[in-house]
Amino acid sequence: MLGALRQREKRLAVIGKYAIEGRTRFTSLSDDEFFTAGLTLYLAEGAKTMRQVHFVNADPRVVMFMMRWLEKFFARSVRDVAVSILINEMHRKREAAVQRFWSRYLGISSRQFRKTIFVSTKQKKRYENHNKYYGTLRVTVLKSTELYYIISGLMEGLLQHISKPV
Repeated sequence: MLGALRQREKRLAVIGKYAIEGRTRFTSLSDDEFFTAGLTLYLAEGAKTMRQVHFVNADPRVVMFMMRWLEKFFARSVRDVAVSILINEMHRKREAAVQRFWSRYLGISSRQFRKTIFVSTKQKKRYENHNKYYGTLRVTVLKSTELYYIISGLMEGLLQHISKPV
């Protein structure tokens, strides 16, 4: 037990060290860096086949980053989105609390929430963070077909710099 505790302390110290380095490296972002980071996040987490701008993520900070990216570079605010929560069935009783969390965190009206999607799994284990788990949020930008085409073109421009493997 003592050895495991020491290993945990070492691991947490390393994680803390790199977190400080990361915060130091990114004390500020230029507009170009912010734009490229948002585009890259959309490339990883956004829809690419539905002719509508939407992205899915469970990390509230990533969702907030993307909301600010949409606002700064495409003049789309929180009023221009609808959201859906995707969460495990075991959290059904917490649906209202989960919706309140996302609403407060992002400044979204309760009217902007679509039906919650409950996911069933065979797993019944309850984790320590049960009451701090807020599922995954799907953010859909309303009336965004043209914006989807714009972002698709930008992604194409970004990816053109990748050469094909030999």
